[in-house]
Amino acid sequence: MATCACSSDTAKSGGVDGGAEDSGGPAKPGFSAAAIADLHASHVDKYLGKASLSDTTMNDAGDTVYNFATSDGPICYLGDQYHAIVHDAGSDNLLIFLQGGGACWETLCMANSTAETTMVKTGILNQDASNNTVGSWNIVYAPYCDGSVFSGDNDMMSPDGKQMWHFHGLANLSAVLDVAKKSFPNPKRILLAGTSGGGYGTLTGTALVRLTYPNTQVDVFNDAGLGLSNLMDPNMLATVKRDWKFDQFLPSSCSDCAAVQTALIGWGLGADPTLRVSGFSSYGDGIIGGVFLGLMPADFKQLLMTETDKVHQAFPTRFERFFIDGTQHTVLLGATGTGVGYDTEVSGVSVDEWLKKMLNGDAGWVDQLQGMDGG
Repeated sequence: MATCACSSDTAKSGGVDGGAEDSGGPAKPGFSAAAIADLHASHVDKYLGKASLSDTTMNDAGDTVYNFATSDGPICYLGDQYHAIVHDAGSDNLLIFLQGGGACWETLCMANSTAETTMVKTGILNQDASNNTVGSWNIVYAPYCDGSVFSGDNDMMSPDGKQMWHFHGLANLSAVLDVAKKSFPNPKRILLAGTSGGGYGTLTGTALVRLTYPNTQVDVFNDAGLGLSNLMDPNMLATVKRDWKFDQFLPSSCSDCAAVQTALIGWGLGADPTLRVSGFSSYGDGIIGGVFLGLMPADFKQLLMTETDKVHQAFPTRFERFFIDGTQHTVLLGATGTGVGYDTEVSGVSVDEWLKKMLNGDAGWVDQLQGMDGG
């Protein structure tokens, strides 16, 4: 577990306008001064406010597309232009969504290489509020094409020597947050959600969102990107660190973050007493566990439970898990009625219902671990 200036939970956070309570009354949203100083010292904010726009366009769905100049940071890993998409629903609330799409490093490269200019309208992005707890919210959509799960900051030649790889994930995410701040400067509350590579992106993204919106209530939904790495193959993580150079941005007060990034979740929870984090995974995730980590399902499950247990035990009312049997990868964008999407249930509770409980500070927002404790 992260060894930051962290304290464990005392109570559920309040509802839409509430915060975690301690003996001094309701806590106010925001990172501690020590956490903010640590982040500044790591220079994780080096690209905030720096990106330049080439222009804006409108896509077929009527959403605004912000197109970034490739000369100053935001760029897809093979050199294509990067974009951000804004859906203005006239809401007081903001969903910041980080798309998934693989990863790339020297020994394994399977990742999106172009940034989409439209977003799907399913699952958590379904703009029908009758089928989606956040269906009426404003959306800032971060396409994924950096190959480095929104955290990289390096340029390197591909192993075959034929092209340059631009792992500009940190610059891309920072540019998206610049757009968010410009478009929605004072949201009442924010949900940061990401799926797969975007789930991993929420680990760094939580800090960047907090630096962008210092006093706004922030909640997080990490869908199948819980920061796990194969502890039996330390060379893999060493290669990723060398290729992406993401580890330079880890807060120094999180001593465990260099080994397993799951510890970043705990670091954030310790830094902000109102932060709440939901995590989804299947016990045998065939993409994260099988393809990218090279683990058998049983080994992935053991790793998943061991590392997330550390966070849950430290923050039992502010980090909750929705884990299911099987090898399914993600859940947030699955269409209702498919059986593997937003309406997936454990113990009669769907993902959408569970998310609503988190956002409302409901005491019923608890671990939903299929096959455990009768779930």
